[in-house]
Amino acid sequence: MKRVRVTPAGINLVFTGEEADLLASVAEQLSELLDGYEDRDGDPALERLLPDGYRENADDAEEFRRFTQTELVGEKVAGARGIADALKPRTAKGMASVTLGHPEAVVWLRSLNDIRLALAARLGIVDEGSPPPLDDNGYAIYIWLGQVQFLLLRAVDR
Repeated sequence: MKRVRVTPAGINLVFTGEEADLLASVAEQLSELLDGYEDRDGDPALERLLPDGYRENADDAEEFRRFTQTELVGEKVAGARGIADALKPRTAKGMASVTLGHPEAVVWLRSLNDIRLALAARLGIVDEGSPPPLDDNGYAIYIWLGQVQFLLLRAVDR
């Protein structure tokens, strides 16, 4: 990320064209993944994003999912699509500049977290002790997304 700046108008984020393309792409991929959430069984990314509310009782877990999952998925998809859409306009130099108010910044933070959770599940990262996959660009993307999330969180905290 080229720049994060807190302004009276909000938090201004500036991405290079390549960064904006990457972030928009992973946000769109998350949206597409969540659009198919009904087939979550066996998909580690969906299981990580939409865990059972009751792990000891399958009937209670299904009932909980029935009342909460549609709204939760809708919020996650809207957040991911919001990121992708916000990164489409570009400056003459190909940069993407986005200014977020506090509510939008919180949505971005949630979506960045969801993207990282899905990517971690696909990469087999379970905790901080999990070894990173060797020769995998996915791990580099995972780390970069964490940096973006950290910088945005610091800006929100100011």
